[in-house]
Amino acid sequence: MKHPIHTAIILSFIILTFQGCYDRSASNFYVAREYQKLIALGKMDRSPENYQKIDKYYRKSLEFNPDNPVVNMNYGEFLFYRNRVIQAVNHLKRAIKHKPDYYTCHVLLSYIYLIKENNPLYNRDAAKRHLVQAEAFVDKTNPRHLEALANVYIVDERSAKALKAYNLALDLAPNDFLMINNFAMFLVTVKDKKYRDPKRALKLAKRAEALSGGRKAFIIDTLAEAHHASGNYKEAVLEARRAIFLSGSSTETLIYKKNLKRFEKALREKSSP
Repeated sequence: MKHPIHTAIILSFIILTFQGCYDRSASNFYVAREYQKLIALGKMDRSPENYQKIDKYYRKSLEFNPDNPVVNMNYGEFLFYRNRVIQAVNHLKRAIKHKPDYYTCHVLLSYIYLIKENNPLYNRDAAKRHLVQAEAFVDKTNPRHLEALANVYIVDERSAKALKAYNLALDLAPNDFLMINNFAMFLVTVKDKKYRDPKRALKLAKRAEALSGGRKAFIIDTLAEAHHASGNYKEAVLEARRAIFLSGSSTETLIYKKNLKRFEKALREKSSP
């Protein structure tokens, strides 16, 4: 149910800190130490083979302190990307209950409520309420905050605001290849075509590829899209094939193969008399 351009969205820009929400007596030292370990383990590598372990660690962390806003936020975000949306919202709401100015929770809840496809929680009024809070608490010196806000604006079809947020994020973090990659994809897929800029997207996509080391399939896929949008169909085909070669999962491979067929069709049509 995720928006198609957000394959690489990074919304977890939380700095992990132990909130100190426990009794500091010596008798509870062991519990506190183990709790810190569990929080850290919950943020381990999110490859599919680790999903069950991560889920276990988050649930165990919440047994120690069910109201900790940091753990509830991170677990909610994890559940969302596992398509367990109702559970995700419950944990995000619990985090806000104990930390009302939690920007990350507000922006993610707004994003969730705005998604229409296969979403039983679609609710524009709820999304608007959380977006107002996100805009109030956003740190405009934090590129991750700005990118997350841009993602909400995209789903809400507020392209001008999304473009502004991405530009501000880029000024703050000119070497953040994940954000640059997402910005490039936005510039070639934004619904309102007057905001599309294939030339700039191609420049950004090439920069993201260089900064990332040229071995990340999803970034090369963005580069292929930028070439296609720029009319460079042969280059789009070549990059799509490279993305397939580097793909780390069957789901990714299917997406990239579908894109390759689209690029090959465009190349054939261009080459035909």
